[in-house]
Amino acid sequence: MLVHIGNNSSIEAKDIIAVIDADTSTVSKVTRDFLKNAQDENRVEIISDDLPKSFIIAKSKRDSGVRVIASCVSPATIMGRMEKLY
Repeated sequence: MLVHIGNNSSIEAKDIIAVIDADTSTVSKVTRDFLKNAQDENRVEIISDDLPKSFIIAKSKRDSGVRVIASCVSPATIMGRMEKLY
């Protein structure tokens, strides 16, 4: 099942590993390092010109790694949409 994650983009619910709040996640050095590494490896997708409210960590379609999607939709909204699927 598809979950709408903002700006006319959807992702398979089964591919979502985590939904992280952009405001609070960047406080942690570990998370900042993870996001920087993902960006250095070209694994970050920005789906909106707006300021991101969440980062969605999902299985990569290219390989066995992960991708990070910066979304303008809040984590609570995305999680609510996922809960409606199950």
